[in-house]
Amino acid sequence: KGQVGNSYSYTIKLVEELQPTYPETMFMIGEEFGNWDWNSESIVEMVPVNSDPNVGKEGAFWCTRKITAGKGFKFCSVREWNGDFATLGESDVTVDGGGNLVVKEDGLYTVVVDLAENKVSVKKAEVYGMGDVFGGWNAGTYPFTINADGTATITAVNAGEVRMYTAVEGADWWCTEYIVLDGKIVYRGNGSDQQRVNVTAGQKVTLDFNAGTGVIE
Repeated sequence: KGQVGNSYSYTIKLVEELQPTYPETMFMIGEEFGNWDWNSESIVEMVPVNSDPNVGKEGAFWCTRKITAGKGFKFCSVREWNGDFATLGESDVTVDGGGNLVVKEDGLYTVVVDLAENKVSVKKAEVYGMGDVFGGWNAGTYPFTINADGTATITAVNAGEVRMYTAVEGADWWCTEYIVLDGKIVYRGNGSDQQRVNVTAGQKVTLDFNAGTGVIE
């Protein structure tokens, strides 16, 4: 205030630290996911990473999908063209001339929108079984086979309860787990421990993430 040459000082006291707030939903739309029509049933509603403060990721959403090279997609927290985006911060992703995300080769990918870290990631999917059914409780040890058609398969070596998940960096395995129930993939998200589904040794689990279906036979 006053003359430019007159220095002054003041003190600001922080009386309350506001915590960031994140949307409850995140959607993925694209040429293969709704054909850019927000009214389509093929829009992907992404799954929240379980936000357990010790092992989860608050403000993060994920999905696993087979994506064709060169076909664009992007995100929005609501099902409309209002705040849509393709990337955040220093994300290491590829954007085409139209401002949409693309992958360079066909494949099964895990897509993560992490608002807390201001980052979008698109990586080849890593799908795993967990528990005695597959051999033990070490994370990242019992991978599904990723097939050319985008499905993922694994065979149980013991009888018992099936647990499975997609790996997401920075989150414990159960924060991104799911089950097959009545032929559908049911995601845990921010929910509590899920209903268990039992298999016998030698049964095969097949997941089709794009269709949202699972088969145990």
